[in-house]
Amino acid sequence: MKARNFNVVLLLFGLIAIPATLSGQQKLDLTTCRQWARENYPKLEQAELLKKISALKIKNNRSGYLPQVDLKGQATYQSDVVSFDIPIPGIDLEFPTNDQYKVYLDVKQTIWDGGMMHSKNETENAALEAGIQKVEVEAYQLNVLVEAYFFNLLLLEQNLKVLETQQEVLKKQHERLLSTLEFGVARQKDCDKLRAEIIQTDQKILEIESKKTGLLEILSVITGKQIEKDAQLKIPLVTFREENLINRPEFKYFKLQQQQLLAGVRLLTSSRNPVFFAFGQAGYGKPGMNMLSNEFDTFYIVGVGLSWRITDWKLAQRKKQINAYQREIIETVQSDFEQKQQMQLVETKEKISNIKELIKNDEMLIDLRKSITKRASSELENGTITSTDYLTDLSAETLALISYETHKIQLVQAIENYNTIIGEK
Repeated sequence: MKARNFNVVLLLFGLIAIPATLSGQQKLDLTTCRQWARENYPKLEQAELLKKISALKIKNNRSGYLPQVDLKGQATYQSDVVSFDIPIPGIDLEFPTNDQYKVYLDVKQTIWDGGMMHSKNETENAALEAGIQKVEVEAYQLNVLVEAYFFNLLLLEQNLKVLETQQEVLKKQHERLLSTLEFGVARQKDCDKLRAEIIQTDQKILEIESKKTGLLEILSVITGKQIEKDAQLKIPLVTFREENLINRPEFKYFKLQQQQLLAGVRLLTSSRNPVFFAFGQAGYGKPGMNMLSNEFDTFYIVGVGLSWRITDWKLAQRKKQINAYQREIIETVQSDFEQKQQMQLVETKEKISNIKELIKNDEMLIDLRKSITKRASSELENGTITSTDYLTDLSAETLALISYETHKIQLVQAIENYNTIIGEK
Protein backbone atom coordinates (compact mmCIF):
# COMPACT_ATOMS: atom_id res chain seq x y z
CA MET A 1 0.00 0.00 0.00
CA LYS A 2 2.81 2.42 0.87
CA ALA A 3 4.53 1.68 -2.43
CA ARG A 4 1.32 2.43 -4.31
CA ASN A 5 0.87 5.77 -2.51
CA PHE A 6 4.47 6.65 -3.16
CA ASN A 7 4.05 6.04 -6.90
CA VAL A 8 0.87 8.12 -7.00
CA VAL A 9 2.58 11.03 -5.24
CA LEU A 10 5.37 10.94 -7.77
CA LEU A 11 2.82 10.95 -10.58
CA LEU A 12 0.92 13.92 -9.19
CA PHE A 13 4.03 16.06 -9.00
CA GLY A 14 5.08 15.43 -12.62
CA LEU A 15 7.22 13.08 -14.58
CA ILE A 16 8.91 10.28 -12.71
CA ALA A 17 12.66 10.86 -12.43
CA ILE A 18 14.75 8.97 -14.98
CA PRO A 19 17.13 6.47 -13.39
CA ALA A 20 20.82 7.09 -13.73
CA THR A 21 21.13 3.96 -15.83
CA LEU A 22 18.99 5.64 -18.50
CA SER A 23 21.03 8.84 -18.65
CA GLY A 24 21.66 8.20 -22.32
CA GLN A 25 17.97 8.33 -23.14
CA GLN A 26 17.00 10.90 -25.77
CA LYS A 27 15.60 14.05 -24.18
CA LEU A 28 13.17 16.16 -26.14
CA ASP A 29 11.76 19.61 -25.46
CA LEU A 30 9.30 21.75 -27.39
CA THR A 31 11.81 24.50 -28.25
CA THR A 32 14.16 21.98 -29.85
CA CYS A 33 11.32 20.40 -31.83
CA ARG A 34 10.27 23.81 -33.14
CA GLN A 35 13.84 24.61 -34.17
CA TRP A 36 14.26 21.25 -35.92
CA ALA A 37 10.96 21.70 -37.73
CA ARG A 38 12.04 25.13 -38.95
CA GLU A 39 15.41 23.84 -40.17
CA ASN A 40 13.66 20.97 -41.95
CA TYR A 41 10.98 23.18 -43.53
CA PRO A 42 11.42 22.85 -47.34
CA LYS A 43 10.01 26.30 -48.14
CA LEU A 44 12.83 28.05 -46.26
CA GLU A 45 14.99 27.29 -49.28
CA GLN A 46 12.75 29.67 -51.21
CA ALA A 47 14.32 32.61 -49.39
CA GLU A 48 17.75 31.92 -50.93
CA LEU A 49 16.21 31.30 -54.34
CA LEU A 50 14.26 34.57 -54.11
CA LYS A 51 17.52 36.41 -53.32
CA LYS A 52 19.22 34.88 -56.37
CA ILE A 53 16.28 35.75 -58.63
CA SER A 54 16.19 39.31 -57.28
CA ALA A 55 19.94 39.77 -57.81
CA LEU A 56 19.57 38.73 -61.46
CA LYS A 57 16.62 41.07 -61.98
CA ILE A 58 18.58 44.00 -60.53
CA LYS A 59 21.49 43.20 -62.84
CA ASN A 60 19.03 43.24 -65.73
CA ASN A 61 17.71 46.62 -64.60
CA ARG A 62 21.23 48.06 -64.40
CA SER A 63 21.94 46.89 -67.93
CA GLY A 64 19.58 49.66 -69.04
CA TYR A 65 22.52 52.10 -68.65
CA LEU A 66 24.86 49.96 -70.71
CA PRO A 67 25.20 50.80 -74.42
CA GLN A 68 22.86 48.91 -76.71
CA VAL A 69 24.75 47.69 -79.78
CA ASP A 70 22.88 46.11 -82.70
CA LEU A 71 24.31 44.87 -85.97
CA LYS A 72 21.84 45.52 -88.76
CA GLY A 73 21.80 45.04 -92.48
CA GLN A 74 19.39 45.40 -95.33
CA ALA A 75 19.11 45.16 -99.10
CA THR A 76 16.29 47.05 -100.78
CA TYR A 77 14.90 47.85 -104.16
CA GLN A 78 12.92 51.05 -104.42
CA SER A 79 10.63 52.26 -107.16
CA ASP A 80 12.33 55.65 -107.57
CA VAL A 81 15.55 57.44 -106.61
CA VAL A 82 16.76 61.03 -106.51
CA SER A 83 17.36 62.43 -109.99
CA PHE A 84 16.88 65.62 -112.03
CA ASP A 85 17.11 66.50 -115.72
CA ILE A 86 18.85 69.88 -115.48
CA PRO A 87 22.08 69.67 -117.50
CA ILE A 88 25.20 71.12 -115.85
CA PRO A 89 27.99 71.94 -118.33
CA GLY A 90 31.19 70.00 -117.66
CA ILE A 91 29.63 67.82 -114.96
CA ASP A 92 28.44 64.30 -115.53
CA LEU A 93 26.22 63.35 -112.59
CA GLU A 94 25.76 59.74 -111.54
CA PHE A 95 22.58 58.99 -109.62
CA PRO A 96 22.05 56.03 -107.27
CA THR A 97 20.46 52.95 -108.67
CA ASN A 98 17.16 51.50 -107.46
CA ASP A 99 18.90 48.67 -105.55
CA GLN A 100 20.58 49.77 -102.33
CA TYR A 101 22.56 47.92 -99.63
CA LYS A 102 23.94 48.66 -96.21
CA VAL A 103 25.25 46.94 -93.06
CA TYR A 104 25.88 48.96 -89.94
CA LEU A 105 26.26 49.05 -86.16
CA ASP A 106 23.48 50.86 -84.33
CA VAL A 107 24.57 52.14 -80.89
CA LYS A 108 22.31 53.72 -78.27
CA GLN A 109 23.47 54.94 -74.87
CA THR A 110 20.98 56.05 -72.22
CA ILE A 111 21.98 59.30 -70.54
CA TRP A 112 19.03 59.59 -68.14
CA ASP A 113 16.13 57.16 -68.03
CA GLY A 114 13.81 59.35 -65.98
CA GLY A 115 14.62 57.42 -62.78
CA MET A 116 13.24 54.13 -64.14
CA MET A 117 16.25 51.98 -63.14
CA HIS A 118 16.24 53.29 -59.57
CA SER A 119 12.50 52.77 -59.26
CA LYS A 120 12.68 49.26 -60.72
CA ASN A 121 15.44 48.31 -58.26
CA GLU A 122 13.46 49.80 -55.39
CA THR A 123 10.39 47.83 -56.42
CA GLU A 124 12.40 44.64 -56.77
CA ASN A 125 14.00 45.04 -53.33
CA ALA A 126 10.57 45.63 -51.80
CA ALA A 127 9.22 42.53 -53.56
CA LEU A 128 12.17 40.47 -52.28
CA GLU A 129 11.63 41.52 -48.66
CA ALA A 130 7.91 40.79 -48.91
CA GLY A 131 8.62 37.40 -50.48
CA ILE A 132 11.09 36.42 -47.76
CA GLN A 133 8.69 37.56 -45.04
CA LYS A 134 5.91 35.49 -46.58
CA VAL A 135 8.12 32.42 -46.14
CA GLU A 136 8.65 33.45 -42.50
CA VAL A 137 4.89 33.69 -42.00
CA GLU A 138 4.41 30.18 -43.35
CA ALA A 139 7.30 28.87 -41.25
CA TYR A 140 5.74 30.40 -38.12
CA GLN A 141 2.66 28.26 -38.65
CA LEU A 142 4.88 25.23 -37.97
CA ASN A 143 4.82 26.23 -34.29
CA VAL A 144 1.12 25.42 -34.09
CA LEU A 145 1.62 22.06 -35.82
CA VAL A 146 4.58 21.03 -33.68
CA GLU A 147 2.84 22.11 -30.48
CA ALA A 148 -0.23 20.01 -31.33
CA TYR A 149 1.77 16.79 -31.80
CA PHE A 150 4.11 17.48 -28.87
CA PHE A 151 1.31 18.05 -26.37
CA ASN A 152 -0.68 15.09 -27.67
CA LEU A 153 2.39 12.99 -26.96
CA LEU A 154 2.65 14.43 -23.47
CA LEU A 155 -1.01 13.59 -22.82
CA LEU A 156 -0.48 10.03 -23.99
CA GLU A 157 2.61 9.69 -21.79
CA GLN A 158 0.78 10.95 -18.71
CA ASN A 159 -2.19 8.66 -19.37
CA LEU A 160 0.24 5.80 -19.86
CA LYS A 161 1.92 6.48 -16.51
CA VAL A 162 -1.44 6.56 -14.74
CA LEU A 163 -2.49 3.25 -16.31
CA GLU A 164 0.85 1.65 -15.47
CA THR A 165 0.44 2.78 -11.87
CA GLN A 166 -3.09 1.34 -11.85
CA GLN A 167 -1.75 -1.89 -13.28
CA GLU A 168 0.77 -2.23 -10.46
CA VAL A 169 -1.97 -1.65 -7.90
CA LEU A 170 -4.19 -4.27 -9.57
CA LYS A 171 -1.41 -6.86 -9.67
CA LYS A 172 -0.54 -6.37 -6.01
CA GLN A 173 -4.21 -6.52 -5.03
CA HIS A 174 -4.61 -9.68 -7.10
CA GLU A 175 -1.64 -11.28 -5.35
CA ARG A 176 -3.09 -10.44 -1.93
CA LEU A 177 -6.45 -11.96 -2.85
CA LEU A 178 -4.77 -15.12 -4.12
CA SER A 179 -2.92 -15.44 -0.85
CA THR A 180 -6.20 -15.36 1.11
CA LEU A 181 -8.13 -17.56 -1.33
CA GLU A 182 -7.09 -20.82 0.29
CA PHE A 183 -8.33 -19.59 3.67
CA GLY A 184 -11.79 -18.86 2.26
CA VAL A 185 -11.55 -15.11 2.86
CA ALA A 186 -11.44 -14.24 -0.86
CA ARG A 187 -13.54 -15.72 -3.61
CA GLN A 188 -12.30 -17.15 -6.91
CA LYS A 189 -14.77 -14.94 -8.75
CA ASP A 190 -13.18 -11.79 -7.31
CA CYS A 191 -9.71 -13.01 -8.24
CA ASP A 192 -10.84 -13.69 -11.79
CA LYS A 193 -12.39 -10.23 -12.13
CA LEU A 194 -9.15 -8.60 -11.02
CA ARG A 195 -7.23 -10.74 -13.50
CA ALA A 196 -9.63 -9.70 -16.29
CA GLU A 197 -9.15 -6.04 -15.34
CA ILE A 198 -5.36 -6.50 -15.51
CA ILE A 199 -5.69 -7.88 -19.05
CA GLN A 200 -7.98 -5.01 -20.11
CA THR A 201 -5.52 -2.49 -18.68
CA ASP A 202 -2.73 -4.16 -20.66
CA GLN A 203 -4.81 -3.65 -23.80
CA LYS A 204 -5.32 0.04 -22.99
CA ILE A 205 -1.58 0.44 -22.46
CA LEU A 206 -0.85 -1.21 -25.82
CA GLU A 207 -3.33 1.10 -27.57
CA ILE A 208 -1.72 4.20 -26.06
CA GLU A 209 1.78 2.97 -26.93
CA SER A 210 0.65 2.39 -30.53
CA LYS A 211 -0.78 5.92 -30.78
CA LYS A 212 2.39 7.31 -29.24
CA THR A 213 4.55 5.49 -31.79
CA GLY A 214 2.47 6.91 -34.63
CA LEU A 215 2.74 10.48 -33.32
CA LEU A 216 6.49 10.12 -32.81
CA GLU A 217 6.89 8.98 -36.41
CA ILE A 218 4.92 12.00 -37.65
CA LEU A 219 7.00 14.31 -35.46
CA SER A 220 10.15 12.70 -36.89
CA VAL A 221 8.95 13.56 -40.40
CA ILE A 222 8.19 17.17 -39.44
CA THR A 223 11.51 17.72 -37.64
CA GLY A 224 13.67 15.65 -39.96
CA LYS A 225 15.18 13.93 -36.89
CA GLN A 226 14.84 10.33 -35.81
CA ILE A 227 12.99 10.49 -32.50
CA GLU A 228 13.34 7.37 -30.39
CA LYS A 229 10.28 5.56 -29.05
CA ASP A 230 11.50 5.92 -25.47
CA ALA A 231 12.40 9.61 -25.84
CA GLN A 232 11.87 11.60 -22.67
CA LEU A 233 9.53 14.52 -23.35
CA LYS A 234 10.00 17.55 -21.15
CA ILE A 235 6.99 19.55 -20.06
CA PRO A 236 7.69 23.18 -21.08
CA LEU A 237 8.18 25.77 -18.38
CA VAL A 238 5.73 28.52 -19.30
CA THR A 239 4.84 31.94 -17.95
CA PHE A 240 1.44 33.44 -18.55
CA ARG A 241 1.42 37.21 -19.05
CA GLU A 242 -1.76 38.80 -20.28
CA GLU A 243 -0.91 40.75 -23.44
CA ASN A 244 -3.14 42.40 -26.01
CA LEU A 245 -0.28 43.60 -28.21
CA ILE A 246 0.23 41.12 -31.02
CA ASN A 247 3.67 40.98 -32.65
CA ARG A 248 3.19 38.33 -35.29
CA PRO A 249 5.33 38.04 -38.46
CA GLU A 250 2.12 38.56 -40.47
CA PHE A 251 2.06 42.24 -39.53
CA LYS A 252 5.55 42.78 -40.91
CA TYR A 253 4.43 41.00 -44.07
CA PHE A 254 1.44 43.34 -44.44
CA LYS A 255 3.75 46.34 -44.00
CA LEU A 256 6.20 45.06 -46.61
CA GLN A 257 3.34 44.44 -49.05
CA GLN A 258 2.31 48.09 -48.62
CA GLN A 259 5.89 49.22 -49.23
CA GLN A 260 6.05 47.09 -52.36
CA LEU A 261 2.89 48.72 -53.74
CA LEU A 262 4.16 52.22 -52.87
CA ALA A 263 7.37 51.44 -54.74
CA GLY A 264 5.16 50.48 -57.67
CA VAL A 265 3.57 53.96 -57.54
CA ARG A 266 6.99 55.58 -57.77
CA LEU A 267 7.82 53.35 -60.71
CA LEU A 268 4.67 54.53 -62.50
CA THR A 269 5.68 58.14 -61.85
CA SER A 270 9.14 57.51 -63.30
CA SER A 271 7.64 55.98 -66.41
CA ARG A 272 6.09 59.37 -67.27
CA ASN A 273 9.46 61.18 -67.26
CA PRO A 274 11.40 62.02 -70.45
CA VAL A 275 14.35 59.84 -71.46
CA PHE A 276 17.61 61.33 -72.81
CA PHE A 277 19.99 59.24 -74.85
CA ALA A 278 22.94 59.38 -77.28
CA PHE A 279 23.00 57.35 -80.44
CA GLY A 280 25.28 56.57 -83.35
CA GLN A 281 25.50 54.51 -86.50
CA ALA A 282 28.57 53.35 -88.41
CA GLY A 283 28.43 51.15 -91.45
CA TYR A 284 29.14 50.38 -95.09
CA GLY A 285 26.68 50.53 -97.95
CA LYS A 286 25.54 51.81 -101.34
CA PRO A 287 24.96 54.66 -101.23
CA GLY A 288 26.64 56.05 -98.10
CA MET A 289 25.71 59.43 -96.71
CA ASN A 290 26.07 60.92 -100.21
CA MET A 291 22.74 60.14 -101.81
CA LEU A 292 24.03 61.24 -105.24
CA SER A 293 26.70 58.54 -105.23
CA ASN A 294 26.22 55.11 -106.71
CA GLU A 295 29.31 53.65 -105.02
CA PHE A 296 29.78 51.56 -101.87
CA ASP A 297 31.13 53.75 -99.07
CA THR A 298 31.54 53.91 -95.31
CA PHE A 299 29.34 56.20 -93.24
CA TYR A 300 28.58 57.20 -89.65
CA ILE A 301 26.20 59.41 -87.77
CA VAL A 302 26.13 60.48 -84.08
CA GLY A 303 23.72 62.52 -82.03
CA VAL A 304 21.60 62.90 -78.93
CA GLY A 305 17.89 62.31 -78.58
CA LEU A 306 14.88 62.79 -76.37
CA SER A 307 11.96 60.47 -75.92
CA TRP A 308 8.89 61.61 -74.01
CA ARG A 309 5.44 60.21 -74.32
CA ILE A 310 3.31 63.33 -74.00
CA THR A 311 0.13 61.48 -73.14
CA ASP A 312 -0.63 57.90 -72.15
CA TRP A 313 -4.39 58.49 -72.11
CA LYS A 314 -4.38 58.32 -68.28
CA LEU A 315 -2.99 54.78 -68.28
CA ALA A 316 -0.53 55.50 -65.43
CA GLN A 317 -3.24 57.33 -63.49
CA ARG A 318 -5.57 54.35 -63.65
CA LYS A 319 -2.77 52.00 -62.62
CA LYS A 320 -2.10 54.22 -59.59
CA GLN A 321 -5.77 54.01 -58.68
CA ILE A 322 -5.61 50.21 -58.93
CA ASN A 323 -2.53 50.31 -56.72
CA ALA A 324 -4.44 52.37 -54.12
CA TYR A 325 -7.29 49.86 -54.09
CA GLN A 326 -4.79 47.04 -53.60
CA ARG A 327 -3.33 48.84 -50.57
CA GLU A 328 -6.81 49.19 -49.14
CA ILE A 329 -7.38 45.45 -49.61
CA ILE A 330 -4.21 44.72 -47.63
CA GLU A 331 -5.47 47.00 -44.85
CA THR A 332 -8.74 45.06 -44.67
CA VAL A 333 -6.87 41.74 -44.60
CA GLN A 334 -4.68 43.05 -41.78
CA SER A 335 -7.70 44.28 -39.81
CA ASP A 336 -9.43 40.94 -40.26
CA PHE A 337 -6.31 39.06 -39.13
CA GLU A 338 -5.89 41.27 -36.07
CA GLN A 339 -9.55 40.86 -35.13
CA LYS A 340 -9.31 37.07 -35.34
CA GLN A 341 -6.15 37.03 -33.25
CA GLN A 342 -7.81 39.18 -30.58
CA MET A 343 -10.75 36.78 -30.54
CA GLN A 344 -8.36 33.85 -30.08
CA LEU A 345 -6.64 35.68 -27.23
CA VAL A 346 -9.93 36.20 -25.43
CA GLU A 347 -10.92 32.58 -25.99
CA THR A 348 -7.54 31.25 -24.85
CA LYS A 349 -7.47 33.45 -21.73
CA GLU A 350 -10.88 32.14 -20.75
CA LYS A 351 -9.68 28.59 -21.40
CA ILE A 352 -6.63 29.11 -19.18
CA SER A 353 -8.80 30.45 -16.37
CA ASN A 354 -11.23 27.54 -16.72
CA ILE A 355 -8.49 24.90 -16.67
CA LYS A 356 -6.98 26.40 -13.52
CA GLU A 357 -10.33 25.99 -11.76
CA LEU A 358 -10.63 22.42 -13.04
CA ILE A 359 -7.20 21.59 -11.62
CA LYS A 360 -8.26 22.84 -8.19
CA ASN A 361 -11.32 20.60 -8.34
CA ASP A 362 -9.18 17.69 -9.57
CA GLU A 363 -6.90 17.98 -6.55
CA MET A 364 -9.83 17.83 -4.12
CA LEU A 365 -11.43 14.97 -6.05
CA ILE A 366 -8.21 12.92 -6.09
CA ASP A 367 -7.88 13.13 -2.31
CA LEU A 368 -11.45 11.83 -1.95
CA ARG A 369 -11.01 9.08 -4.52
CA LYS A 370 -7.75 7.89 -2.96
CA SER A 371 -9.41 7.69 0.43
CA ILE A 372 -12.37 5.75 -1.00
CA THR A 373 -10.12 3.33 -2.88
CA LYS A 374 -7.99 2.75 0.20
CA ARG A 375 -11.05 1.75 2.22
CA ALA A 376 -12.36 -0.40 -0.65
CA SER A 377 -9.05 -2.25 -0.85
CA SER A 378 -9.21 -3.13 2.84
CA GLU A 379 -12.85 -4.16 2.58
CA LEU A 380 -12.10 -6.39 -0.43
CA GLU A 381 -9.32 -8.13 1.45
CA ASN A 382 -11.71 -8.72 4.36
CA GLY A 383 -14.41 -10.02 2.01
CA THR A 384 -17.00 -7.37 2.90
CA ILE A 385 -17.29 -6.06 -0.69
CA THR A 386 -16.98 -7.67 -4.11
CA SER A 387 -14.22 -7.11 -6.63
CA THR A 388 -16.74 -5.25 -8.79
CA ASP A 389 -17.20 -2.65 -6.06
CA TYR A 390 -13.46 -2.33 -5.63
CA LEU A 391 -12.81 -2.00 -9.37
CA THR A 392 -15.47 0.69 -9.62
CA ASP A 393 -13.75 2.74 -6.93
CA LEU A 394 -10.28 2.13 -8.40
CA SER A 395 -11.46 3.12 -11.89
CA ALA A 396 -12.94 6.32 -10.49
CA GLU A 397 -9.60 7.15 -8.87
CA THR A 398 -7.78 6.38 -12.10
CA LEU A 399 -10.11 8.61 -14.11
CA ALA A 400 -9.59 11.39 -11.56
CA LEU A 401 -5.81 11.03 -11.91
CA ILE A 402 -6.01 11.01 -15.72
CA SER A 403 -8.24 14.07 -15.64
CA TYR A 404 -5.78 15.87 -13.36
CA GLU A 405 -2.74 15.05 -15.49
CA THR A 406 -4.65 15.93 -18.66
CA HIS A 407 -5.68 19.31 -17.29
CA LYS A 408 -2.11 20.08 -16.23
CA ILE A 409 -0.85 19.39 -19.75
CA GLN A 410 -3.77 21.31 -21.29
CA LEU A 411 -2.93 24.32 -19.11
CA VAL A 412 0.67 24.38 -20.36
CA GLN A 413 -0.56 23.91 -23.92
CA ALA A 414 -3.07 26.75 -23.60
CA ILE A 415 -0.36 29.11 -22.31
CA GLU A 416 1.94 28.05 -25.16
CA ASN A 417 -0.89 28.69 -27.63
CA TYR A 418 -1.45 32.10 -26.08
CA ASN A 419 2.22 33.00 -26.46
CA THR A 420 2.15 31.77 -30.07
CA ILE A 421 -0.87 33.97 -30.84
CA ILE A 422 0.83 37.12 -29.54
CA GLY A 423 4.03 36.23 -31.42
CA GLU A 424 6.44 35.30 -28.64
CA LYS A 425 7.77 32.23 -30.47
